[in-house]
Parts: sequence; C-alpha cells; structure tokens
Amino acid sequence: MVGVYSDPHRDPRGHIISICFLGHKIGGKLVADTDAADVKCLVVDEVSRIKMAFDHHIILEDAFKLLNIGNYSCNK
Repeated sequence: MVGVYSDPHRDPRGHIISICFLGHKIGGKLVADTDAADVKCLVVDEVSRIKMAFDHHIILEDAFKLLNIGNYSCNK
C-alpha cells in the first residue's frame, strides 16, 4: 500500500478518500472498465512529465519513494 489520502480539501468536488496500492504485472491484458475511458502503462519518465489533477502528483511521488526510484518530482 502506498498510502491513504484523505485531506478534505484535496478535491474541490467534495471530500474524497483514496487508498493507493502498487501492483506488479503478472500477465494478461490491461483493459479499462466502467470507471475509465482508457488505461495504459507508462514508464517513470513519462509519468513524471504528465500534469496531474488534485494531489495525484503527491501520491505518485510517494510511490516512487517506496520503489526507491530517485528523486522524481511530478508536475502539479
């Protein structure tokens, strides 16, 4: 588990709580379901250049720390 993110002001639409996990690919095909229009895998360098909504950059930076992946800073 990366962490639980529950700051009441993290999303202007209302109090949203996110519980974030790291996963490892073991096979199969990545497919979007009812909660997403699209899904894809990215390498760390690609992720760190994407403009993130809300506090998602903090979540990814926490995940990078857990993975011991340098001092990456994601765009806000």
